[in-house]
Amino acid sequence: MAIQDIEPDIAIGVKHANVPGKDEKSREAAKKDAANLQLLLETLEKFGFRAQVRAGADRANQLLVFVKIRSSVYQELVKKDLLRNFEFGLTDDDSGTYNKQRLIYEYLCSPKNLGGVGITPGASEWKFVESITSLDAYLTDSNVPEAAKKELWQPSFSTAKFKNLYGPGVALYFDFVRFYTVALAGLAVFGIIGFLKKKNYSIAFSFINMIWGAGVLVLWRRRTKFLANTWGVQNSLELERFRSELASESSQANESKQRVDASKRRFIKQLLFVPVALAFGGVLLTVQGLCFVLEIFILEIYDGPGKSVLTLTPTILLSTFVPVFTIVYNAITARFIDWERHDSNLTRSQSFAIKSFLLNIMTGYVPLLISAFIYLPFAHLLQPNLVYIKRAIAGRVRSDRYAYQYLTNIKSEDSFEINQQRLDSQYFYFIVTNQVIGSVLKFGLPLILTPILNFVQKLLSGSKAKVDVEEDSQEKSWLDEVRRASSLPEYSIDDSFRDIALQFGYVTIFGSIWTLAPLICIIFNILTFKLEEWRLSSGLFFKPVVARKIDTIYPWDIAFFFLAWLGSIVSPLVASFYRHGAKPPKKFGLFGFDKASVNVGSTVGLVTVLLLSEHLFFLLCFLGNKVSDLFKSDKEIENDDFQNTINLKKQQYSSREIPNIVAPDDSAWKSFTASSALLQAKNLNVHETVESEAKNRTFEEPAGVLSGVSRAPESEGSSKMTNKKDLLEKKRRELKELEDRKRKELESRAEKGDRIVETVNQEGERASAIMDDNSHVPTTGHDYEKDIDKNVLAGALGAAATGAAGAGAADALKDFNTDNIASSPSDPSAAKNREYIPLEDAKKQLKDPNLSDHTAAPVDSSAGANVAPASGDVKDTENGVPESTGTNSADNNIADADTSVQESGYEHEKGVNEPSDKSTTESTVDEHGKKSKRKRSLKQLLKRT
Repeated sequence: MAIQDIEPDIAIGVKHANVPGKDEKSREAAKKDAANLQLLLETLEKFGFRAQVRAGADRANQLLVFVKIRSSVYQELVKKDLLRNFEFGLTDDDSGTYNKQRLIYEYLCSPKNLGGVGITPGASEWKFVESITSLDAYLTDSNVPEAAKKELWQPSFSTAKFKNLYGPGVALYFDFVRFYTVALAGLAVFGIIGFLKKKNYSIAFSFINMIWGAGVLVLWRRRTKFLANTWGVQNSLELERFRSELASESSQANESKQRVDASKRRFIKQLLFVPVALAFGGVLLTVQGLCFVLEIFILEIYDGPGKSVLTLTPTILLSTFVPVFTIVYNAITARFIDWERHDSNLTRSQSFAIKSFLLNIMTGYVPLLISAFIYLPFAHLLQPNLVYIKRAIAGRVRSDRYAYQYLTNIKSEDSFEINQQRLDSQYFYFIVTNQVIGSVLKFGLPLILTPILNFVQKLLSGSKAKVDVEEDSQEKSWLDEVRRASSLPEYSIDDSFRDIALQFGYVTIFGSIWTLAPLICIIFNILTFKLEEWRLSSGLFFKPVVARKIDTIYPWDIAFFFLAWLGSIVSPLVASFYRHGAKPPKKFGLFGFDKASVNVGSTVGLVTVLLLSEHLFFLLCFLGNKVSDLFKSDKEIENDDFQNTINLKKQQYSSREIPNIVAPDDSAWKSFTASSALLQAKNLNVHETVESEAKNRTFEEPAGVLSGVSRAPESEGSSKMTNKKDLLEKKRRELKELEDRKRKELESRAEKGDRIVETVNQEGERASAIMDDNSHVPTTGHDYEKDIDKNVLAGALGAAATGAAGAGAADALKDFNTDNIASSPSDPSAAKNREYIPLEDAKKQLKDPNLSDHTAAPVDSSAGANVAPASGDVKDTENGVPESTGTNSADNNIADADTSVQESGYEHEKGVNEPSDKSTTESTVDEHGKKSKRKRSLKQLLKRT
């Protein structure tokens, strides 16, 4: 049965060498990998999982361990989860489809002191675990991607489906995007009116913007409670925090006291990050300030050649610095979070989201703040000081330098002009251009970049050996899908919320600059909603999402509140500065900046507007929250009836009937154990594939132990192969099919008594052939061996008689018989008949007139010289054994002759034995100039007589 048909729950990517090592170092690493795999499989079996093993995305260095939880263990997990739910007032009965994968994933990754398995990829003893992939969503239901594609073009913005597919966490994100987009529609109405009246930098709009921001926060807080109670996940964040604190407590300390101490210690550590954040903020502000000064110098002061190109320098510098700075900042932040010792992935991700968003605020809003409160108010001070700036440059650069004439080429006081549209153009960039670029990078770039990277990787690999694996055809397509999914990153709700939070800040803080900003944001939010749904469901961007039981969007609700509060201060201030335009001359109260690009009639009025706006914001939020709590849904009122004591909730839980949660069927997995999974890993049919540059042909070499030898046919370009071996083995599967077809063909041609044997053909390849008594047997045509045995043996006997001049030579032939010399070598009894040929009949055969005149006895060229003397010892030239009589010497000559008999018969079968009139001394050399090799076998045959 295919593995996808028995529905595994989780796929764990494990680092493991699947190809045997070629040196000592790689073999030691392979032993370590095997030990790690055994540890994982035994741990999984100990905690109630069954496992199977398949090759991973990297066939050579990765395995995928597919696990299935036992039904009894899953039922126990459900009971424990329901008990925790009732203790903290959650009414979710775990019947949702997302709960199964959530419980299994949490059980697999939770610390052991919380009752979990404790497997954390890349941490401590699990460093060899590379990924954990939930086999859910598009991996189990092919309709999910298709439905997402159809939803792209539908006007529906329903969010209920996200809760069933991805859990409450993802559903809250999509619901917030929809809620926020609908809220933007109301603000966009006022924005359109202001734009038509050309009322940019309107104080009235800034107050409307502030009230709108407070209203969004209040109404969303009410909606969050409604959704949490409807879904039954209220108080989930409190439960998660409790579990996190419980995991860090010591078994020897008081439970409540230790929990408080751990919480205090973590809070103190989080406060210590403030100086670190300020230090990074100072560095970023310094770099941004230097780039700002350089930009102003090039745009407003410099008047030399290449100005249009040089204006890109500050942008290039910032574009290069900010990503590197972000990487360093995130690395330090990750170390700091490790030091905080979070015991929950949820609290850890929330802490990281808060710290990373501080960096986003600095990179996103600081350029606008610099333009609004530094450049426009104070840029006019540069005009009377241009002469001094020129002198300062001239005094620091030698006049003979090449750059002197360019650096001192600056504008005069009369030509100097402040860029009054700088703030407008920057805001337009962040609202329109930046969101277009962000959407392309977020949704389009991965689709374009992935095939390009695969193509480049293929080019870089060239003809290097790659590893492939032979798999069940029913599993292959699904396994490839799982491998691709396991190599994808995990979906992060925080990344999606970060983009929405930045947009919310642009609208609330700087919305009065361009009142059409809300309308533009609505368009981008609609696209984001649809494309984000497709990005989650398509399986092209992320692993399947693991659900989180959560009842709030924390910490992003805090971020939205902070941005709305900041907007209540900055937005009225910007509107007060530039509500009458930005062109001088104007008065700035008692400061007397007559040429400043600000227009404030009264300092007292400015301070009054700031205080009124900020205090009004806090008042609206406070009153709004109080009023919203009066409008509770029926579900909220029902849930509030639970008593707050844990004992009473336990009593209510014990008195209630536990929901009947159907456990997953694990009957098909009962035969799989840790040892069987280890055996699967050892028996993976992994082989190397190498491409020949000359012929562009591909051969595959098994990486395991071979049962036979296979060689690829040589070619002219074989010397150009990059593999160390000159000849590579063909695919075993194709070779087996070819051998089976060849064998069936030979069996159809074989005669009675024939055998099918394995041999090597002329090209050096393994092949099957029809053999009888160590000779090929032709199935059609004339039996040449019949005549060869008869005629050639006669010549052999003549040569033997001539060589038997020594004492007793004639008597050595008295038992030789040739009665059955005509027996065909195809006859099974032929060999036996040839063993008993009386000598007298052999002598008669020598006088047979039917012998061909052209058939010479194929004896050794030295046959005549091998005549033994009548007495004395001679040495056998073959065996190196001293012989004392001429009779033995004659035997040797007969053996030589018999060798020629077999060789001659073999040559006739091959079709290369041509009639010859050459002497017997030349007949022992074949057409290739090679001496006969049949001497020993016939000698043994004659000796048996």
